[in-house]
Amino acid sequence: MSFHSNWVHARNMMNGSDEDESEEVSLHRSYGKKRKVYPLWERIKLTFFQGLTLWLLIPWLIVALLLYIAFMCFFPELWFKIFVNILLWGFLLFRLTRTLRKRRKFTKKLKKLCKKKNFRIRYEQNFFQSLIWSPDKQDFVVETRDMSYYVRYLTINKYHSTLFFESENLLRLVKDSPRGFFRIFSTKSKIKKYPFDFQIPERYGRKTKKVLIANPVCAEMKTKSPNGGYETTGDGGVQFGFTVHTGSGFLEALTRDDERRKENR
Repeated sequence: MSFHSNWVHARNMMNGSDEDESEEVSLHRSYGKKRKVYPLWERIKLTFFQGLTLWLLIPWLIVALLLYIAFMCFFPELWFKIFVNILLWGFLLFRLTRTLRKRRKFTKKLKKLCKKKNFRIRYEQNFFQSLIWSPDKQDFVVETRDMSYYVRYLTINKYHSTLFFESENLLRLVKDSPRGFFRIFSTKSKIKKYPFDFQIPERYGRKTKKVLIANPVCAEMKTKSPNGGYETTGDGGVQFGFTVHTGSGFLEALTRDDERRKENR
């Protein structure tokens, strides 16, 4: 066990936490899972259909490009305004769809796992409410055979960000300065603070665990170290009484905890 893990465990004991110590791994690495390798025939089929789709779309793309050039020649001022608007709205839509796509993908996997394991999900907020940070509400509860997971989402729209765990009532998200072309507009990092109060009801006869899921996830997470600075933490780390997971990390933790309980019976 690392020095950081020992310090986290000691801190939880001082805070009166009786939660099981979680296994912490790198933020962007699964628990020993290898990337799926598809058979050669499936890769050939996938490449063939991708190429076929591309060749079917190319004529339509050429027609659209020619129409755009013709429109540009006849209405130079108008086309520029339209181009700028399409660029800006397209960028905003891409950012939003990334968040929605990641959240929807995680939700589908969670429902599938709970159905397979016969777990119960109780939603406290709907899909769109969960995208907005709420200081004092959990988003959903997963109930297994003898454990209740009280879960809160932290929606991080920009991947190139660092999440700092300041205290039991405050998170700080630092978004990196724009990269590439967008540096001409700004070179400053953005800081956003998330105050919260993560309280859960007592459940007699059942264990409870507070979980914070970063979905979509950021590039890095940091927690306070014993010497007063910050050190990098990962998926499954315990911070001020709650366990931090990525979406995939939480699904793996549910499966792993359930298998351990079966073995201990």
